[in-house]
Amino acid sequence: MTIMTDHPNEKPLLQTKIENNINILSSADKKRRLQALSDLKSEINNGNHSEDSLKALIHTHYPSILSCIDDKAEACREQAISVLEDIVEKFVRFKQEPDKSLGSGDELVQVVGQNPKVPSSNGNCKKSDITIKKEDETFSRDFTNQLVYIARQKFTLDQAYESSEEVRLHLLQLLHCLLVHCNTSALISIYPDLLSILTSSLPDPYAEVKVLCAQLVSSIAQGNARQFHQSGECLVAPLVANLAHRHSRVRCATVQAVGDAVLYGNNKSLNDVTGPLAERLFDQNPSVRSEVLEVATRWLLELPDRYSYFAKIIPLILTCLCDELPSIQVKAMDNLSQELTHYPALT
Repeated sequence: MTIMTDHPNEKPLLQTKIENNINILSSADKKRRLQALSDLKSEINNGNHSEDSLKALIHTHYPSILSCIDDKAEACREQAISVLEDIVEKFVRFKQEPDKSLGSGDELVQVVGQNPKVPSSNGNCKKSDITIKKEDETFSRDFTNQLVYIARQKFTLDQAYESSEEVRLHLLQLLHCLLVHCNTSALISIYPDLLSILTSSLPDPYAEVKVLCAQLVSSIAQGNARQFHQSGECLVAPLVANLAHRHSRVRCATVQAVGDAVLYGNNKSLNDVTGPLAERLFDQNPSVRSEVLEVATRWLLELPDRYSYFAKIIPLILTCLCDELPSIQVKAMDNLSQELTHYPALT
């Protein structure tokens, strides 16, 4: 493969460097593999290279870097994930699509009702999105599908399970970075694998993994409400199990994720979560109690068929009026006042 470039002297040098390092990735020497990954990272982030030349090389050789996620050495796996994150940031691009993912509960009613309607969209795209080349989007789609497939194996298969807590965390961070760049079509194609990864990872003993998994649940729920409504209910049970975790950061992130899982998913799950959420109103950490208040307030304003669940949601807010912290009491009163303007019959 010969890379065309505006810099004739750069072509053989850059190509030689990249290809030599790619070849070293199959070496039996861990130190050489680690150094090769470090060199690849440096080349990817070298602002002096022609972007087109570098991109063409990455498009060709990225499978070799992906395979390093299974390297025997933990240090190499970590470095490979770092290189892949740079690739995501620099080269993964999808065309902007009209937003067909429903963002609020009221809009979601249009999808789950008997006469589904797609909300209108202005269809505006950023100018930079319109000029994305077909080969760039093809690469982005192939790269995304392969990366998520490998990640699913690392989290769900016993023979491939990632033993290092730090590597599991970094791999989830890579997925989070990837989701930022995905459009709706790309998200749909990886959705089953994402659900498998999260279902397996939410019970992870590492607290930071639990926090990031909760954030990922919120991201995919908000990113594609239609898909999440159909299949996201499987995440509710492992989320509820984390509500009683000893670390307050886990509890706080989980409360928020539970709120999104119910709001964008099957709202019948609310029956399963209001009890555990009510227990969090007596949490020793005020941030957790405050988050429960915010979730209940949002449900009361946005949840589809919320009128059927007033008896379960309103007590969560009323309990906060008696919180030991005056700031939470005031917040609860303000939120309740806001809600009463939407429901005059409650006054």
